[in-house]
This record gives sequence, C-alpha cells and structure tokens, in this order.
Amino acid sequence: MKRNSRYRVRKTSNREVVLQIASQLFLTAGYQQTSIEDIVTASRVSKANIYYHFKNKEDILLSVLDQLISHYHEGITSIMSQHHVPVIARIEFILRMLSYESLQRNCQAGCPFLTLHAQTSRECEPVRDKIRHFVHQQTLTIEQLLIEGKSKNELHTALPVKQTAALIISLWEGGLFLAHASGDRDFLQHVFVSLEWMLRDHQQ
Repeated sequence: MKRNSRYRVRKTSNREVVLQIASQLFLTAGYQQTSIEDIVTASRVSKANIYYHFKNKEDILLSVLDQLISHYHEGITSIMSQHHVPVIARIEFILRMLSYESLQRNCQAGCPFLTLHAQTSRECEPVRDKIRHFVHQQTLTIEQLLIEGKSKNELHTALPVKQTAALIISLWEGGLFLAHASGDRDFLQHVFVSLEWMLRDHQQ
C-alpha cells in the first residue's frame, strides 16, 4: 500500500542545514570567528558539499542575509496590510516583531543586521549593501505608516515624517543593542512605552 504523498515529510537539504547552522554561528560566535571548518563540524555537511552550494564564506553570509531579510519582510508585509489596526499599534507590532526575533537569536550586538555589519570588513560591500537596503526599506515602511496616520487624523498633521521615522528606527536598533548589552529585557518595553506616548501626545 502506497503512502499518501500529503503525509511525506520534506527532507531538509544540505544547503538549508548549512544556512541554518551558519546563521547561528555568525550571529552568536561571530562571522570573523567562524570558519568553514566550524560550519562543517556543526552541520555535519562535508566541505565538498558546502563548496558545491557556495563559492566561499561570504557567499554563505549573503544567502543567510537573504533568508533573514525575506523572513522579516514577510512579517512586516502582513502587519502593514492590517489597515483596520491603528497606525501606532502597527508600528509597535513591527518593532516588537523585529525585536523579539532578534532577541531569540541571541545576536552578539542585539540586532542581527548590526551584528553582521559590525563584523564584516569594507571589502564585503555586497553584504553591507544588503544591510543598508534593508534598513532603508524599514525606514520607508515607517514613513509610509506615519503618512497614513496623518491622513487618517491618527497623528498630528505637523508631525515631521522623515525625522520621526529616523528616530523610530534609531530607537529600535539602539534599544536592541542596549537591551543586549545591559542584559535588561525590560529595556525595550520602556522604549516602546515612551514611543507610544510620544506619538499619542502628537495626535490631533
């Protein structure tokens, strides 16, 4: 009797295993401190197999970044589409989602993108370009929400959009780093409460 194909468990490919292990090592041990041999040992995927899928360690890092960006983008897009939810709440949902995911990964610098950016040299320009683009896209996302909030009279019409978006992104990145450095998980909660108060204080 044949098994129903719907109940087959998809086997994780060697490429996926390598990316999962490499992501953990890059974010917790450090990109510079992680060698291909470390990835081989932790993943139990042969060096030959790794080089079949990736040209070098930087190529692995680029693929790790692509996965991270895709994962966060999916979550942010879902939150952005909930137009029945007030703008201030959606901004907080996005920041909490980004922060929770980052803290769960136990990154060296709190935020995965800050961690990887700090550990890659200027020669790794493709890596830095991806990180810059991600931060830029999140800034534009916050700007879009602020504009929506102003148009719905949920925010004060005089609220400066670009400056406020830059402040919110800075609070997220800086808050993650300080929460990690201080070991105080409540630090981000204080940031979110203050941010909500600031935005609500500038409502019409």
